[in-house]
Amino acid sequence: MRWKNFYPYLIAAILFFSLILRLPALDLRPMHGDEAVNAVKFGTLLEHGTYTYDPSEYHGPTLYFFSLPPAFFQSIKTFSNLNEQTLRIVPVILGFLLLAGMLFLIKSVDRPVLVITLLFLAISPANVYYNRYYIHETLLVFFSVALLISIFIYLRDRQTTALILAGIFLGLMVATKETWIIYLFAICTGFLATFNFKKIIAELHWRPLVIFFSSALFICLLFYTSFFTNLSGLSDALVSFKNYFSRASANQLHRHSWDYYLSLLIFFKNDPVYFWTEGLLVLFSLIGSIIVFRDVVVSANQQPLMRFTAAYTVCLIVVFSIIPYKTPWNLLGFLPGMALLAGFAMLRIYTWLAGKTYRIIYTGVLIFAFLHLFWEVLQLNFVFPASPLNPYVYAHPLPDVFKIEQIVRDITDHHPQGKNLHIQVVAKDNDYWPLPWYFRKYSRVGWWSEMPGAEALAPLIIINADLESELISRLYVERPPGQQDLYIPLFDQTVFLRPGIEFRAYLKKDDWDLAQQTDAGLIQGHQIK
Repeated sequence: MRWKNFYPYLIAAILFFSLILRLPALDLRPMHGDEAVNAVKFGTLLEHGTYTYDPSEYHGPTLYFFSLPPAFFQSIKTFSNLNEQTLRIVPVILGFLLLAGMLFLIKSVDRPVLVITLLFLAISPANVYYNRYYIHETLLVFFSVALLISIFIYLRDRQTTALILAGIFLGLMVATKETWIIYLFAICTGFLATFNFKKIIAELHWRPLVIFFSSALFICLLFYTSFFTNLSGLSDALVSFKNYFSRASANQLHRHSWDYYLSLLIFFKNDPVYFWTEGLLVLFSLIGSIIVFRDVVVSANQQPLMRFTAAYTVCLIVVFSIIPYKTPWNLLGFLPGMALLAGFAMLRIYTWLAGKTYRIIYTGVLIFAFLHLFWEVLQLNFVFPASPLNPYVYAHPLPDVFKIEQIVRDITDHHPQGKNLHIQVVAKDNDYWPLPWYFRKYSRVGWWSEMPGAEALAPLIIINADLESELISRLYVERPPGQQDLYIPLFDQTVFLRPGIEFRAYLKKDDWDLAQQTDAGLIQGHQIK
């Protein structure tokens, strides 16, 4: 079979393989706090059919509206019936569609370059990891790539449909997350570095601009006003920039050095044994960025796209690196451009090598490197999905959160009040996320940032370990003799919500006895060992 006839099968295999890496065990990793917050926001939309944009937090509305179809197809109508698979399938699908969308570049890049690009995106550990994360980034990156592809198709074919799609994808970017403005700045930088600016201005006409911006504005109105039910939503979207830039400049919790993103990709070691790297992608994307600005080695067919990709990607990396406020999932936006540049560089170097022996050695080294990336994907997503050893784990709950959920489930399953048992969760600064997600099936859960008074204590109390002395004071100091209740500790070992954040649980003795009477022996001895 000739190579050109083999490419469709190879591309189909890579796309299928990308799904195989993203779909399994979506509930294996505990829900991140941000995922749980997004789930609660979506739960309100799901149950009440309404959504009100909040400019102070939570980002844009697209994630929640795009979550409706998976819930609808599973006949899920309440927050309590949601599950991790229903939510995380949204970024999985959008991550897959990003790879599939790259196929629209087939007229602008060589097929081997496209194959290598897809392979990088399919098995990039960072890409796979955050494609399984119920946050906004995968949607934002997909919309940005779809916008760019639509623009290039329009510039190539002058199709009005492509222009309308470009406007729609820009609107979806704006309705997803405030960082869309950084992507738009990088897009403008890429075009200025690639094309003749004066020529672009001279060729601009009012009709394409009106079509493009009208499409974008309509989508913004649609989502920010919750399909025209909250007309103040669009003005609130403008207010959100003030809050975003305030956090970006003043927030100390997420401040990191300029090389934070690159260090995650190039080399991360938090253990004597394991280290992680996507240096292959970084190295070849750097080489590709250098090559594409040398006219003598880039074909006229590929030059505009590749030059734009280099300028756009470098601009994104520089701007995100300059901003002190950093979260690791922001690097997701770098990966499509880096993958395309790396694929271009790999093929170019292969053609430069003289002699069959050198090409065989070069190909063998690359195959080994890709196999290593594949091994990293398996380790980081299915062996260490919530471990501090993982470079892409950030302020993440530990698997102990499952132990907290399990003990509460066992108690309520055997208590006469069942899921109506009164539960109190007390954590300083409301630092109890993602527990609202794991307690979504219980009807009487109180969330406290400080210890309530002695008379208001619930039968089941879950608290920060730092608050234990206050709980003891409420139970045995503030209450007079004869009115004191005995509470039984439920954990026989330390249980951490996140590294360094220990939680403890206590059940009132009378309620312990009630649970025992319901089904003797099931609770006894069930304290976590």
